[in-house]
Amino acid sequence: MSTKRDLEKQQPCRRQAIETEILPQKFHRGAKECEQAYVEKGQPLNDMDPGSLSVRPTTVADLPKLLELYRRARAYMVSVGNPTQWVEGYPSLSLLQEDIAQGTSFVVLDAQGVIVAGFVFWIGAEPTYSVLEGGEWLNEDPYGVIHRLASWGRGSGIASFVLQWCWEQIANLRVDTHLQNAPMRHILDKMGFSFCGRIYLADGSMRLAYHKVLW
Repeated sequence: MSTKRDLEKQQPCRRQAIETEILPQKFHRGAKECEQAYVEKGQPLNDMDPGSLSVRPTTVADLPKLLELYRRARAYMVSVGNPTQWVEGYPSLSLLQEDIAQGTSFVVLDAQGVIVAGFVFWIGAEPTYSVLEGGEWLNEDPYGVIHRLASWGRGSGIASFVLQWCWEQIANLRVDTHLQNAPMRHILDKMGFSFCGRIYLADGSMRLAYHKVLW
């Protein structure tokens, strides 16, 4: 019987095999290619000091800032070849309001208290994760879910900070991202997430599923 340590050693090979099968070659982008995409589109690469960042629940008063943050994020996605992940004004005002009401919406603040990122996080089941194609989740234990992560583009360490913050809430995280979201896939790989297969949203759109567990 394989131990958890055995599975950990096998995981990179398994991830590479699954990604090679699922992803078109043009989407196999390494760290340098992702960084070049940031530079070409004017995305700053200076790492933001994690010690200067903090997280708090989103309030209704944050909505104007949050809407502008997501507008910029959609524009950036289009500029780097990912025009179909967030479309038609997603996430909508009503969805953001629902996130706040449910207590799952959070913002990241810099040292001056300025909002530099927003995301959704909860501990509990994500319905679209109940069916996984092309692989399997690393475990079936209670897990945290991360959605709608977007930053203001002021530094390349913000997304990593958010993922680490979520990890500190529960050391069992699942997240999904778009096939064409190479920067996010790069960050997930850098932060130790394992590619597990494909999930499908309610509208039938496919997403790549990732999982990180404490071995």
